Amino acid sequence: SEEVRPHAGLGLDCYVQWSSPIRRLADLQVHTVVKRFLRRQKVNQLMSQGAEIPSILTPGLLGCAVPIKTDEGTYEWDNEEYVGYGDNAIFADFFDDGDGMEELDSDINYQDGQGLARAARNVARESQIYWLYEYIRRQVTEDPDKVYKALVLGCTNPTKRQYAIYFYELGFEYRFVNADGNLSGGDVLKLKVSTVSPQNGQLLLTRVV
Repeated sequence: SEEVRPHAGLGLDCYVQWSSPIRRLADLQVHTVVKRFLRRQKVNQLMSQGAEIPSILTPGLLGCAVPIKTDEGTYEWDNEEYVGYGDNAIFADFFDDGDGMEELDSDINYQDGQGLARAARNVARESQIYWLYEYIRRQVTEDPDKVYKALVLGCTNPTKRQYAIYFYELGFEYRFVNADGNLSGGDVLKLKVSTVSPQNGQLLLTRVV
């Protein structure tokens, strides 16, 4: 976002996300934009000195067209002359919209990146649930009388008597509907699996009293 917003989890008034060790798509996009900005600054410096632009540079590396030095000592792109001033303005004059800055790095769509990240998270969550339920299915197949212990975290829906519970053995949080009355946070339940279907994402539990 271009607006300064707080980070509730960290208790900060504002923050900047720069990178992540797992290199998500959003991090790679940020890395690309920063590297392009630094390269454009270097190219501006070379142009102000009348130096040659390295042939290794491409529009993908620069985030815009690459200037070409003419025999007259000026720099051109598609027969439009570059004018050197400022850190990035040297790349602005050949754009139709006047200042042209909006065209820099226009091939990077942050909305697309966010959509792909959300889709990837959904796929990862579904895969995690599938293999967790498959693990439970195999355990129950080997021992149909297996009992799991779970800690009641709190009530999520009083009308339905639905509670958030945490399985010690599985490290798994689950929404459990208790038909036998109300529960309190901190209660420990003993549960058996009545139905588990990894393919359908279904897990039903019954309480062992």
